[in-house]
Amino acid sequence: MLTLSVSGWWLLLVGAGAITGAAWSYARTQPALPPAWRWGLGTLRAATLFLVALLLLEPFWTRERTTTYPPQLGVLVDNSLSMQHTGIDTSSTSVSAQMDALFDSWIGTLEAAPRIYPFDASLRLDAPRTYDGTSTNLTAALRDARQQYEPYTDTPLSALALVSDGQHNSGPFPLQQAEDAGVPIYPVVVGDTLPQRDVQVRRVRTNERGYVDTPHPVEARIRSIEAAGESVTVSLLGEDGTTLDQTTLSLPEGTADQPVSLSYTPTSAGTRTLTVRVSDLPGQATDATNTQSTTVRIDDRARTAWIVAGSAFPDVGALRRILASNPEWDVSATVLGPQGELLTPLSDAETAPDVLLLAGLPTANTPQRILDRLSDWIDTQPLLVFAGPQVDADRLDALAGERLPASLSAASDQEARVVPHDQAARHPVWTGLDNASAWAQLPPVLIRPSTDARPDAQVLATTERGMPFLHTLQRNQQRSALVTGYRTWRWRTLPPARSTAATLWPTLVTNLARWASTDLDTPVRIRPDAPVFAGTEPVTFSGRVFDGRGEPVSEAAVALTVTNDAGEELPYTMTHAGGGQYRGDAGALPAGSYTYTATATRNGTTLGTDAGSFDVDTPNVERQATRTNLQLMTQLAARTGGEVLFLDEADALPERLQSHPNFTPTDRSERSSAALAHAWPFLVLLIGLLSAEWFLRKRQGLA
Repeated sequence: MLTLSVSGWWLLLVGAGAITGAAWSYARTQPALPPAWRWGLGTLRAATLFLVALLLLEPFWTRERTTTYPPQLGVLVDNSLSMQHTGIDTSSTSVSAQMDALFDSWIGTLEAAPRIYPFDASLRLDAPRTYDGTSTNLTAALRDARQQYEPYTDTPLSALALVSDGQHNSGPFPLQQAEDAGVPIYPVVVGDTLPQRDVQVRRVRTNERGYVDTPHPVEARIRSIEAAGESVTVSLLGEDGTTLDQTTLSLPEGTADQPVSLSYTPTSAGTRTLTVRVSDLPGQATDATNTQSTTVRIDDRARTAWIVAGSAFPDVGALRRILASNPEWDVSATVLGPQGELLTPLSDAETAPDVLLLAGLPTANTPQRILDRLSDWIDTQPLLVFAGPQVDADRLDALAGERLPASLSAASDQEARVVPHDQAARHPVWTGLDNASAWAQLPPVLIRPSTDARPDAQVLATTERGMPFLHTLQRNQQRSALVTGYRTWRWRTLPPARSTAATLWPTLVTNLARWASTDLDTPVRIRPDAPVFAGTEPVTFSGRVFDGRGEPVSEAAVALTVTNDAGEELPYTMTHAGGGQYRGDAGALPAGSYTYTATATRNGTTLGTDAGSFDVDTPNVERQATRTNLQLMTQLAARTGGEVLFLDEADALPERLQSHPNFTPTDRSERSSAALAHAWPFLVLLIGLLSAEWFLRKRQGLA
């Protein structure tokens, strides 16, 4: 089809002009020509003029072509580990072989070969189908299938086949994404829809730190499926496979979780890997979930805390229970009566405690001999001072004035609520305490005003009116803190609706004790954020760097080297997070045992190093799936107009697709155009007309 840049009337006008010009050219010639020659040469001239004039109108030759494409099927193949554990029959052929045979049958039947996309945590176009993915994200697969396919092909997807066991365990729930896909989804159900007989170690929990010659508890959760009447042995194993503890567990009907408590007593310090194993169950689906490991650091001894209280007010018992609930601490307490008499024995320990806590001490009636006993330790040991209802500010200042970050005044106590200070988030004491809304849920306490804050002290919490509640001080390798409020025991008795707020005071007390008693001779302290990481989660580190005075260093370069089982070193760089705190992310690592070394430098000078170990465990979430999620697969089909097929009937999918109104050929029209001046036939014609007229004119003797 010819397309002009102007109206067709111009074409008629050009044609008329070309004929008129040709007629005028051959109306009179020398020598005279016979009429036939005049008509012939005039026609050639008119055609030439018409073609030349036509070029000025910029004509285009347009061609339109329609192509019919067959309907296209996209196949999403679940490439996760659960495909091997949900009851698919692998007695004669492997999962991979069964899938290959199914896809070959579809390829031989469908007019267009289906596009096959493996997926686990995400869509992986070129990944081999190995069925060992560590998680399943159906939402990501449905979202990415069309985005990856349609921009690079001539035809849209007409339908999706989802070959999976339906064990979605990562990402948002997939039903909305299935509707947004805009095509019918045909789930092909892989595996058994009935629960399979199995026993699993679902979770292992223990304290991250333990102590030599102190019993260390390990809590496990055991799940049993269709194992009524059976008994299994749950064992706690050491690194060399030695049984440290074990118990027998009777399994109930159906599917049930049961807690199991185990324990062992470490005999030496170091990092230990502990494994909980449940014995095999006859006919169980898989033994891959029968074990789970964790790592614990064993120190030579627990840190010691000595609480000395000037009177028996409720805060004292709360402080003791908070620290004593953590096996990290060995707590003793001395409480004085109204007249200074001892209500509990005075510690006779000759070794100074790791941290000394003074609660409401001294009062006006505290015997001087007790203060003299404390004075040497106050001068040298980490010190935490908590205000109390009868504390004597002048005697406290005389006893520990040089060590305190501020002084208590003799003014009357004031009731007020406590709020975090702006600079608290940068202090290590405030780890896990940055929930401002939770602080607002705490009831008010009584605050003793403070004065004469030291220039190098920090205020971490205040009242709503700005009165300091918590001061900290670090000076000359020594640390101390002053809490100016009391009646904090009320913060431990909140209703369940305020459970988050109820953890603030225990966390703060524990953090203060740890911070105050930390050995400042170790300037670099870097630790993994968990002793054991799952294979799908990033391995992260956190820590702090101090200089020789114990001050946090914010401009250090912290190099982190992770070494795997094979001795391969993986280098990373930690980033500064404020206040001398550093964070590192090694990403997701393969399962195995790892060691790490962290070295901090500043201006080319090494500040210190730290080292340790951690484990990466193969995640059990895929292995724990022992049945197909038929309900989800049915919902996916119902929401999109598809149909559920089981694996043994999936050969019939092409036939089912043919009856779906969306699974039809697609017509796609293509239009192409080219300027007539650029077309070689047009140019050949023009040159031919000019040449023919010139040749004939010469034959007739015309110039």
